[in-house]
Amino acid sequence: MPNGAASGRAPVLRSNDAWWIHGAASRAAKCPELVVPVAAMAAGALFCASDAAASLWRDVVVRNRSPYEIYLVASTQYGGILYFGSCLIFLLLDLVFPTDKLHPQHSSSLSEFVAVVPLSLLNLTIGIISPVYLLFAVGGARPPPEELPTPAVFVRDFVASAAIFEVMFYYGHRLLHHGALYKWVHRVHHSYRHSFALVGAYTHPLEFSLFNVVPMMAGPTLTRCHVFTQWVWTAMSLVVVAVSHSDFNVPFMPKADRHGMHHLRFNKNFGATGFLDWLHGTAALEDSGGDDGTADAKRRKNFVVVFAFGLAT
Repeated sequence: MPNGAASGRAPVLRSNDAWWIHGAASRAAKCPELVVPVAAMAAGALFCASDAAASLWRDVVVRNRSPYEIYLVASTQYGGILYFGSCLIFLLLDLVFPTDKLHPQHSSSLSEFVAVVPLSLLNLTIGIISPVYLLFAVGGARPPPEELPTPAVFVRDFVASAAIFEVMFYYGHRLLHHGALYKWVHRVHHSYRHSFALVGAYTHPLEFSLFNVVPMMAGPTLTRCHVFTQWVWTAMSLVVVAVSHSDFNVPFMPKADRHGMHHLRFNKNFGATGFLDWLHGTAALEDSGGDDGTADAKRRKNFVVVFAFGLAT
């Protein structure tokens, strides 16, 4: 029975749910790569447990919209807007605080940002829409969007989506570094050795659709999760893509120098979380860009200022 189907109310957060979230948060604090996923998962679970949130969801998001509009149209539009919005915030950081980058000598210019927009925009429209619609068509029935999932179901599907993505992305990424696939496809993305946020979507359209979007949407498709779970998972994934390519080590976010090392060395740091890199011996130490750590306090202050401005606008 869907969450709240009998009473019209979302269930309260059970004590074992709260204990699990607290334990996951404690472990994530020791690993920057896990902070954002665990925070997104905890926030989503708390939202699902709230009566007020359930009412807000039905009255604002679902009201007068068909499941098709919610699962497909709104999902693709919101994903593109969120990613571009994140990239614009990092562009502002690039322009206002260029010395705070890991590699300030390679600070991005507005012209470079404009140069990657056409291909990135193509990928964020056709490259997202095509695989999402295909996966929706073959994925079978999905839960009705009116009722939010229970916190436990939300956490289960979120974790499953993250695990499926890590496996598909890691091995797919390694495949892209072989032979013709690298020469004709993945080389486009690696044309930027020192990346900035929007470079995350600057890939060959084939790579973007099959090796980025399909792994990201495979979890929601295989689990047949609720659209709210899909949205939270997608939002978290897109923000992490922007952060990991930004060349800024944002507090409490995945370290950009970890993926930046992949752009410099090519054969290291293929995965998203680092687990499969550790398992296969492809992990590499992060590149701090020569920073001795003394600028951390200043960077945190600048991030707060710019992100607050970005959210306000």
